[in-house]
Amino acid sequence: YQSQGEDQHRVRSNLRSDELGFDVYTTGLWVQFDKQWGRTRLMYGADYYGDDVTSYNVEYNADGSIRRVHAQGPVADDATYDLTGLFLQAIVQATPKVALTLAGRYTWAAADADKVEDPVTFDVYNVSDDWDNFSGSVRLSFMPVTDGPWNLFAGVSEAFRAPNLSDLTRLDTARSGELETPSPGLKPETYLSWEAGFKFQGERFAAEAAYFNTDGTDVIIRTPTGQTIGGLREVTKTNAAESNVNGIEWRLSYQAMDPLSLYTDGMWIDGWQESFPSATSTDTVREPIDLLTPAMWRFGARWAAVSPRLQVDLMVEHVSEQDKLSARDIADTQRIPPGGTPGYTTLNLRSDWRVRDGLVLSLALDNLTDEEYRVHGSGVNEPGRNLIASLSWTL
Repeated sequence: YQSQGEDQHRVRSNLRSDELGFDVYTTGLWVQFDKQWGRTRLMYGADYYGDDVTSYNVEYNADGSIRRVHAQGPVADDATYDLTGLFLQAIVQATPKVALTLAGRYTWAAADADKVEDPVTFDVYNVSDDWDNFSGSVRLSFMPVTDGPWNLFAGVSEAFRAPNLSDLTRLDTARSGELETPSPGLKPETYLSWEAGFKFQGERFAAEAAYFNTDGTDVIIRTPTGQTIGGLREVTKTNAAESNVNGIEWRLSYQAMDPLSLYTDGMWIDGWQESFPSATSTDTVREPIDLLTPAMWRFGARWAAVSPRLQVDLMVEHVSEQDKLSARDIADTQRIPPGGTPGYTTLNLRSDWRVRDGLVLSLALDNLTDEEYRVHGSGVNEPGRNLIASLSWTL
């Protein structure tokens, strides 16, 4: 069970103000079973998550009197969202060198929002819809030599995302100068992914790398309506896009000596989507996906002692500049600097001391060089030097 609440109090330049926010209460249940059946290992189960949402938005005049009480806040008021799934996975050891993984998942999602407000007429209506889907996947793993250091793998899988309450009922500022309005009647997004790669595990050296590609259909994107509401450009969600994301991930490690190891890992991602570049556009164009993750890599040295049970990591983390921007990224000057987000490099020191079984003391000193930087699309600069201490106790 989880509860989350967000509240905002804004005072405008003319001294008018508004208060808006929401509360979400989520109940979740997950159960999983495992069974070995000859050469096949079965894993199956079910999960359920239910959101109960309330939201509000009250406008005040400059003298503090109430100007308007809206029927909803950032999302619909008096709303529920249910997500249920059944899943099955079978790992078949076909031969000593070949393993086959087959999996499937059935998903049912339902949204029921009682109080959704028209941003122009302020009429109140309800939105209710449900969706279901079956997605499958298959993965092949091959070892050229039985119990050898190499493992080759490839796989293909389907994915499904139903519209959520924010997609269907959001009434709030989206990005700089935009107001997003409710979008009932959306369809689910569907995806098809494939990947291929290898793993190598030697006595001192280990390496792994993978290439992946994902194609999206009926992708939900913000679409300009050409209308203006309260001085803001109106956008709404539609299933108007296709998309593609592809990239490479890698990791290398080397045991230089008994307590010392060196490692590096990183990722590079590219992708495009169809979108409307401006509020007056009537046709989609192909451009970089919104908030495209920049390339990044990490290099570290780890010293791990047996007695005392202490592990210390010194890491250099680098994130490249991101200047591949969509039209919405370019217009979102509150979060992304003109021309893109600059790259940065940080130096970090982290340690874990296992005081006793189940008791771990962790210390981290991040950004030792006090670098000024911003995670792409976040809208805020990260802290300078940062000391973090934590103690975890597991029974």
